[in-house]
Amino acid sequence: MGGLLLALDPSFFFLGLLDWGSFVPSFVCRCAGFFFVLLAWREKKIRYAFLAGAAFGLGFFNKVDFVVVLGGATAAVVCAYARPIQHFVRTNTKLVALGALGFLIGAGPMTVMCFQMLKFTVANNAPMNPGEFSEKLHALMAIYDGTYFYRLMEVGGLFGKMASVVPPIWTPLGDVLIIAIAVLVWEMTQPQTEGDARRVRFFLLAALGLTTLGVFLLPRAVRIYHAVLAMPFAHLIIVIAVVSLWRKCSEAGNKKTFARGAIIFIFTALLATQVSAIAKTEHLIFRTHGRGWWSDAQDQFAATVKNRADLTLVSLDWGFHESLLFLTDKPMLVEPFWHLTGADPARLPQGTNVIYLVHPPEYSLSPFGAAYLDFAQKNPRAKITDWRDREGKIVFYTVQFTAP
Repeated sequence: MGGLLLALDPSFFFLGLLDWGSFVPSFVCRCAGFFFVLLAWREKKIRYAFLAGAAFGLGFFNKVDFVVVLGGATAAVVCAYARPIQHFVRTNTKLVALGALGFLIGAGPMTVMCFQMLKFTVANNAPMNPGEFSEKLHALMAIYDGTYFYRLMEVGGLFGKMASVVPPIWTPLGDVLIIAIAVLVWEMTQPQTEGDARRVRFFLLAALGLTTLGVFLLPRAVRIYHAVLAMPFAHLIIVIAVVSLWRKCSEAGNKKTFARGAIIFIFTALLATQVSAIAKTEHLIFRTHGRGWWSDAQDQFAATVKNRADLTLVSLDWGFHESLLFLTDKPMLVEPFWHLTGADPARLPQGTNVIYLVHPPEYSLSPFGAAYLDFAQKNPRAKITDWRDREGKIVFYTVQFTAP
C-alpha cells in the first residue's frame, strides 16, 4: 500500500521522472541504507551493516543536504529505540565498526574534503533569507496537495509566481496525513498499544517531523528536491494508520462493514486524485511543450549545433549548461557566468566560432546575462537570434559575431 501511494504521488512521480536535483540517487541510497540497517538489526550479519554504511556514504555524493535525512532519521531512532540501541551497540561492536567503515568507504573522497567543504560552506552560505520560510512553506503545501509540478510548468519555472497559480488539480494527501498523524498519536496514548508498536509509530512521526524541520533550517533549500527529503515517512504514516484502523474495525460489530467500506473509499479516492493530478499535469506539458526554462526551445537550438565540433557554446545564465550536455555531442561547452559578475562584456571573445546564450529579463537569474545582451544589441557585428517556445514566447537568445 505504501509503495502504491508513493508511486502515484504526483510530486514523487514527476521528480523521479525528471530526476530534477538528482533526486533519484538520493532516494535510492536512502532506501537502500534503511533496508540494510533493518537486515543488520534483525540478522546481525556483518555484510548488511557494511552495505548500510556504504549506501549512506554514497548518498553524500548526491548533495550535502543528505545530512538532513541521516540527522532526522538517526535522531528519531535514538529517541524511539534508545535502550535497544544501547544494548545492540554493546553486544555487536563489530557490526557497528563495519557499518562505520562502510560509511567511510562509501563517502570516499567526500570524507577527505569534509573540512574544506565545511570551511567553504561557512564562508559562502549566507544565513537563511527572511523570504525563504514562506517559499519553503508554499513548496511543502504544493508537494502535499500534488500541485507543485503543475504550478511549475504553468509559469515556466518562475518560482516566484508559482504561489499565484490556481491549478485545476488537487490531492488530499496532506489532509489525510494530518488525520493519520492524529490516529498514530492517539494509538500511542492507549495502554493496550504494545511497546514495539508504540516505538514504530514514534519513530515515523519523529523522523517526518525532524527531517522536515531540517529542510526548513537548511539555508537555500527552497526547491522540491530538498523538501521531499522526508519521503517516504509521510506515506508510511498514512498506510500504518489505514491498516491500524482496518484491524480495529474487527471490534466494531455490526458497523464493521461500513467502517471498512469507508476506509477503502477514502484510500481509493486518494489514489484516484493522484492519478488525475498526474494526467492533468502531463496534459499541460504535452499541450504547451513546456514553457520558459522548461520549454523544448533548447531542443530546437541544440539540433542545429549538436555535431559542430568547431563551435564553443557559452552559457551566460543558469539553465543552459546541463541541458546542452545532454542534447549536444561535439561543441565545447563552458559556463563562466558564475565568475563574471561586474565584468566588462566586451572582454569576452568575439570570434565567429563562439555562440553565447542568454535569457530575456523575465527568465534571467544572472545580472551578467542581461548586461551582455545589452552590449550585444549595441554591437553591429553581433547577430542575435531569439528562440521561442511553442506558444511564441521568447525563451532565450543566442549571440554570434560575424567576421570583422
